[in-house]
Amino acid sequence: MLDPDTNPTRDRCNDGPSPAPFVSTENLSDPAIRDLLSETVSNVARSSQVDAAYAACRAIGGGQGFFRNWKEKLDALLLPTYRLLCEVHNDPGQIARIAAESDIEPTKAARRNPALICMTIGARPTNTDQRKLCSDWSMLLRCALAESTPVEKFTGFVERTSIRDCKVAIAKQKRRAKLAAGLPTVEPRSSGPAVAEPDHAREEGSPRLELRLHGADGTTGETVELPASIHGTVMDALTAPGSQIERLERLAASLQALARELTLGTGTGDPRPDGGEPEADEATAEAADV
Repeated sequence: MLDPDTNPTRDRCNDGPSPAPFVSTENLSDPAIRDLLSETVSNVARSSQVDAAYAACRAIGGGQGFFRNWKEKLDALLLPTYRLLCEVHNDPGQIARIAAESDIEPTKAARRNPALICMTIGARPTNTDQRKLCSDWSMLLRCALAESTPVEKFTGFVERTSIRDCKVAIAKQKRRAKLAAGLPTVEPRSSGPAVAEPDHAREEGSPRLELRLHGADGTTGETVELPASIHGTVMDALTAPGSQIERLERLAASLQALARELTLGTGTGDPRPDGGEPEADEATAEAADV
């Protein structure tokens, strides 16, 4: 039989967690109650701050986010710049004129890259990071122009390709141009440090060291043949015991010595074999990929 003094409902409720203390004017003097009340108010205020920041974040791009309309933003930049490139790429006089009228000051190397000039006119970069982005985007323009893509089909071209693919295509195009000109070339590589490697096209027993230069955008720049007089120094720098940093420092010192020798030997301050300038998308003083 049930005990008349037992309340089953009350006993079952006691099995669960204890309810939060009831706050009233009578127990506000209790320190524990005051701490609980202060914590509750703080949590409410904190949640309000988070909610406000969250709402502002969700409102980006009219609630569509940044990348939802990224394609439209990029098209708004790329399409006009490609149309301009198609008009001026074979007219150095017009390229110089629009560069002057737009108040941009392209480097000597950039003057040989009409796509980068057009991109700079449209994007107006103000720092190194923005200029690197412009260099990447200009690859899309160069690749489309190389494929004779009409302006009205340029948007579709951008949708089916990528900057990486365009970099590889441009590197191959440069290699073909060098082959046609009878200049030394190497197979294009997408990335990696400058390396010294033998030329297997030469006769066996006739060693040759080449320094392969890579641009900041990952494309292969040019190949410089190292004089036989420093082969031993370079190999010692690369193979002697030590950390990678130490080996690179030794290699840099040997190359600097070579540059000084070439300068003294030719009476000029330009150690580049062709006396030319680096391409705008190759290693520069701003971003050198060694």
